[in-house]
Amino acid sequence: LFAGDNKASALRGTISITDVEEHLEDNEHISIVIYRTYDCEEYLESIEEGFERLKLSDYGVRTVSAMRPYLFVLRDDMAAATCISEDMTLLSNDLKEALRNLGKLDPKINYNSFRQDHWTLKAPYLQLYHFRDLIRQTAPRLTNLEEQRHVDVLLRYIDEAFGDDYAEADELFAQGLVSQKHHSKLFGPNETVVTMKDDQPVASVSRGLPNTGSSILALYCENWSFDGVFGRKESIANVIWPSRSSEILQIVDLDLFPLEYDRVGIKQRLLARGQLLWKCRKRRYMSYRVPGGKGDIQAVRIYPIYTQCE
Repeated sequence: LFAGDNKASALRGTISITDVEEHLEDNEHISIVIYRTYDCEEYLESIEEGFERLKLSDYGVRTVSAMRPYLFVLRDDMAAATCISEDMTLLSNDLKEALRNLGKLDPKINYNSFRQDHWTLKAPYLQLYHFRDLIRQTAPRLTNLEEQRHVDVLLRYIDEAFGDDYAEADELFAQGLVSQKHHSKLFGPNETVVTMKDDQPVASVSRGLPNTGSSILALYCENWSFDGVFGRKESIANVIWPSRSSEILQIVDLDLFPLEYDRVGIKQRLLARGQLLWKCRKRRYMSYRVPGGKGDIQAVRIYPIYTQCE
């Protein structure tokens, strides 16, 4: 808001675009559009001290509740409001084609995170957080200079608007720490993630980015199961931030976390158990301790089925 505005004034920019679609038609060079959503009431509360109450002699006007917002006027221009959410729409066909080609040049760049109905991205733009360095390194290999130019526009915006945010997350993760603000950035596509079940680590592979539409992150995962035959099993892991007073936690203390941040030997446990299970796919002699028993070796019949062993 600006000097002379009152509490009934609407938030606005310095240049008004009355029709977005017409503006885009007239400016075909635009690569991306950023849509920001603001909370007007929250902003008014944050600039409350900037308002000056008008002194009116007409008591009747001052007592009409509908008129009260108009009795408070700003003395000066206020700082820009902070958006509560942000979306990005990728418009340029050259940019879309560039992202397709980048995925072909380096398969690590997960093109599935962008294509078809994913041309509209939601901040903090997890796709770009996880792939921005690969995109930056691979973009010079694009043969189409126009595609390179549009990719450069995208990266420059991300650096300007989210560079500090991404750097803060990287610094925390490097220390094995995570905050609620950066929780969703922990999980990238095709990463091994681990949770504990009955004091045993269970590993899965993430098959996409977490759904950040609510306070609970939904992460699509895939792991191996065995019921006489090995098979892949799909599941959705609901990742919930622990309700603790501490704002920053150790990553390995989360209920689900990427295996790359393991510092307590979980990877070695998983490998050892997996190797043993793989041996059990064929008949072989095994021994085990009976729960509550005296530790005597028990004879077992030999079947080519899975038995939990120590």
